[in-house]
Amino acid sequence: MGIWIETCKPYIDAFHLQQTDGMLDRHWDFTKQGLLTTDLIRKITEEHNVAHLVQYVEVVYAFEETDEDVYENMRRTMSLLQDTLGEGGC
Repeated sequence: MGIWIETCKPYIDAFHLQQTDGMLDRHWDFTKQGLLTTDLIRKITEEHNVAHLVQYVEVVYAFEETDEDVYENMRRTMSLLQDTLGEGGC
């Protein structure tokens, strides 16, 4: 991941966060267990001096998901990220 950040850093003002299993391009919310943790996000963004860049959550749900489930999972995702990364961290 570091090589991508270092290569793109001069050209970007923001990047997206998504939970994934590393097998497919999942775009899960952070209520699912995956490869990314808030500790890893913090470590990488600080290590590569990009914590000041805008970070936004990019989630794609299957159309079968109910509005209520989507809302609740996004609420939980944003609470988790804001509680652990801070208001400016997502």
